[in-house]
Amino acid sequence: MILTFNSFFIVILGIWMFLSIVAQFRSIKLINWINNKDPFSLIPSWTFFAPNPGVVDYQILYRDISDGHYTKWKIIFYRNNSIFHSILNPDKRRRKAIRDCCISILQIESNDPENKAILLSSSYIVLLNYIMTMPKDSLCKYRQFSIMRTFGYMTSKKSEVLFTSCFHKLPSD
Repeated sequence: MILTFNSFFIVILGIWMFLSIVAQFRSIKLINWINNKDPFSLIPSWTFFAPNPGVVDYQILYRDISDGHYTKWKIIFYRNNSIFHSILNPDKRRRKAIRDCCISILQIESNDPENKAILLSSSYIVLLNYIMTMPKDSLCKYRQFSIMRTFGYMTSKKSEVLFTSCFHKLPSD
């Protein structure tokens, strides 16, 4: 039986696809052997959640001062878990920017908790600008935000507040 070029090409792609799927399971010894014999890395190895998967989320909370009284902390929800967002998710860049700002603020603060230069960092200013756009009562004059670390719903770990800003004057209407 003579293989045509198309048949040969389909067989090669089929083998490559099979090896690509199997390569995701690193516990198979054959895959380690194949990867050692693959100098051009033709067999892909995707590690979407490895080597260190993210296990925490950062929540942004804010509160205002109204007539000398603190309002309750409000959580900024920036996640929409609809089916549509599993296909097209225009908010993912905003969420990523917020997360990156939180991580940057926490790194700066961990190096020197008393350093007021954090107020001038680009991450702090970006996050503060975002928080200042949240709805407010007309009587509110100042706003404060906080970064809280959460661990998801399938853990017994408690959420913890990692950073709390000073109060910032809200723009008048």
